[in-house]
Amino acid sequence: MRFFYAVVLFAVSLALFAGSLVIRNFFSAPDTLTQTISLKGDAPVTIIDAKELRRVAGTETIVASTGDATADGEPLPVTIAWGRTADVTAWVGSAGYQFITVDKATGKLTESPVSGLEPAVPSPAGSDLWVEEWTGDGTSSADLALRKGHSIIIATNGTESAPKELTVIWNLEVDRTIPTILLYLAGLTGLAGIGAFVWGLWRERRQRRHRQGRMPKAPRPPRWRPKRPGFLGGGREPRRRGRRMAGMVAIGLVPALLVGCASGSSVEPTPTPVATGNLPFVAVTNQQFDRILGTIVGTLEAADAKGAENIAASRLQGAALRFRAATYRVKAANKKLGTLFQIPNGTVSLMLPQQTEGWPRSVFAIIDDTTSESAPSVAIVMTQDGPRSNYHVDYTFALEPGVVIPEVPSAEYGTAVLAGDTELLSSTPAQVAEQYADLLINGDASAFASLFEHDTLQEQIGAAAKKQRIADMKGSMKFSWTDSMTEDVPVVFATSDAGALVSLTLNEAETVRPARGGSAISTEGAVKILSGRPSSLRGITANYQYQLLLHVPAIGSSEKIRLLGYSYTLVSAQEYR
Repeated sequence: MRFFYAVVLFAVSLALFAGSLVIRNFFSAPDTLTQTISLKGDAPVTIIDAKELRRVAGTETIVASTGDATADGEPLPVTIAWGRTADVTAWVGSAGYQFITVDKATGKLTESPVSGLEPAVPSPAGSDLWVEEWTGDGTSSADLALRKGHSIIIATNGTESAPKELTVIWNLEVDRTIPTILLYLAGLTGLAGIGAFVWGLWRERRQRRHRQGRMPKAPRPPRWRPKRPGFLGGGREPRRRGRRMAGMVAIGLVPALLVGCASGSSVEPTPTPVATGNLPFVAVTNQQFDRILGTIVGTLEAADAKGAENIAASRLQGAALRFRAATYRVKAANKKLGTLFQIPNGTVSLMLPQQTEGWPRSVFAIIDDTTSESAPSVAIVMTQDGPRSNYHVDYTFALEPGVVIPEVPSAEYGTAVLAGDTELLSSTPAQVAEQYADLLINGDASAFASLFEHDTLQEQIGAAAKKQRIADMKGSMKFSWTDSMTEDVPVVFATSDAGALVSLTLNEAETVRPARGGSAISTEGAVKILSGRPSSLRGITANYQYQLLLHVPAIGSSEKIRLLGYSYTLVSAQEYR
């Protein structure tokens, strides 16, 4: 009988555990809802709006398959991607597509064909418009949890029809309160059974010691103690009443604790709500930019390894491409010459997208190199010309030491990109280029010296550095410099102080001629490689270009123009004419 209670408790625990499993596996609703549709349309694209999927649940898995369809004997690629609905619609353009709707009650998928003028589209794989993308051969799957305002695009190579087999698996929220309570009760009852079993063993061993001849202790005489009154009266009865009340409280707390444990286990974590009501449309999101940056860095690494300008051109344009192409030509002739400007795939400390729904759209960003503490932070400006084209980097800058970036709007709100000839600033971009060029040649004697703060570029190539170079030649050569703005269109991002971040390119033509007739100018290094002439009787003109990032204050401001970052290289050289 000593172990009777332990056996009963163990039996109850097993019964509760079995009941929990039976209810969970046989009487609870399923965790998922699966719906499959075979598409009949031949459009190259299938679109599913996130609000349609959320009619059933908030998270789902999408599987798309082409079945036995192949191209030249090879399985067709299948791409599943998602992005903002406006971007997806812009990418599809005038092409036809299948639009999938969802019945809220049954989850049944229905195909609604939308006719279009374009019979084919480009391959969606690798587009910068997508926030995430999955591509496979013949089939592809994606786990998603999208909110309103996003859409899913599914396609093959853009020429063939979209995948015919489409399956959506929703993850449903099922109430597991009852089986969870039973499971906790089973555990507590099992622990009570273990306690009863240990208590029985202890009682058995104690009585066994008495049976082995242990003498009992002699009885003690009664001791008289005066009675002391209790809190609500004296005697033993109040103490008994206190024990009964404590026991009742303990018994009452057990169900409460069980309910607390059960309810705590059944509550699903609630994501922090994201305010999307009045946020404007921006060029890219943070997640989207991280993906684009990784692709750009990977492409440039491949281009640098081969010195391939055509590969670099898939992600660079304008001054950024000219700089790299010139360095490739120099390094091809002499690997020890030329330094390639590196864009790190590091921490994005600032991302400022343009506030726009149209194209072209631009983005400014500052990236910190996490691999080297001594490396300067890098700023880039990139532009997307249309929804079906990818972003290209226009400008690259190494930031000045200790630079202070003016206050700008957050990445969620973005900013306006002003026209290249805007007159809302203390100087237009063209005027800034002309004024800074004059400052580099004339230094403090420039009429515009008071408009600019001092910077390290002036120290390297400014008027003082030019005078020193002339002095080093000791009159054997004649130097002249001509600075002008290139044909690159300035990109102007408005800042919070009504000023702007202005990106532009300045060309400085340095001409070196013999000081005396009959003398020749000898060339070396990159000048020799790019000019193709080891010497010249006429002289050599070398074209250095400078990508400049400046903060230009608002019109009427007394603040000076500041150079925030720059990069430069020799882009060409030729004999003087």
